[in-house]
Formats: sequence, C-alpha cells, structure tokens
Amino acid sequence: GDGGEGPYCMVSLGGGPGFDFVGAALASSFSTSTSTTGREGSTSTRSIKATILDYEEGWADLVRAMDLSTRNILQQPHFSCNWGGKCDITKPITDPSNAACLEAMESTDLWICQYCVAENANLLKESDYIFFRDLFDNAKDGAVFIITETRPNIWPDM
Repeated sequence: GDGGEGPYCMVSLGGGPGFDFVGAALASSFSTSTSTTGREGSTSTRSIKATILDYEEGWADLVRAMDLSTRNILQQPHFSCNWGGKCDITKPITDPSNAACLEAMESTDLWICQYCVAENANLLKESDYIFFRDLFDNAKDGAVFIITETRPNIWPDM
C-alpha cells in the first residue's frame, strides 16, 4: 500500500534465489526513513513482502532458505520472501505460466527484473516484448520498475 500502510510488496522476476529481497531488506533495515510507532524513541521499518517468480522452479527451496536467514540475521520478523511460482517473461501476462505474476499485479509496489532480458533477447524480440508491455500497461498506478541488464544494446528494442 502507499503512505506506509500495509506491507511494501515487491516481485522479483527471474529472481531466484532471492537476492533482490536481501537487498531491499538491508536497505530498509539501515534506512533513516523509519516511521515512529507512537512510543517516544521507538521506530520500526515498514514490512516487506517479496515474491520471487522464476522460470526455473528449482529455486523454491533456496528462496525459503534465503527468507529465513535474512529475517534471522537482520532480526526483522516482519519481512518475508516467498516462492511465488513460475514466470516466463517471453509470454503474455495472461499465459498460464504467468498466473502468479498476473495475481500479483494489483498489489505490487516494486517490480524487479535483473539480468533476464539479455538471456531471453531473441524470444523477447520475437514476442514484441509482450510480457513487459502487458506488465507496464496493467501494473498498479505508482508501481516502480527496476530492470537492469549488462548489454546496453537491449534498451533500444525494449
């Protein structure tokens, strides 16, 4: 939600084993933008709810391990990272392989896709980037997108 109400929801596309969650959790834990809970001198960070979607379903166990270790080390029980299921960025959002992504559309504040575009460049181009066009058109108002890639020649096509 916005205004600090409810958890900050993020989805990591192609994000196994959950390093995007670790980065967000670290940033939030060390952020100076904490909210006062009403008790003098007492602050708390906004909860984070991360969902990891990936074409490779083998990441599920590692996502659970990353969730537990991050919450334990940072002592942040209100953070969570869950395996959300399969996602295929080369197909439309409405494709059955992207059901979990479609379900997350209305609640996600932050979408992250790191280093998946180049490895799927040919299929993405053949599909006219339908997944990303669908995602941008249907994400909730105010959603933020972080897409990183090592090959700058990808951006003009996208």
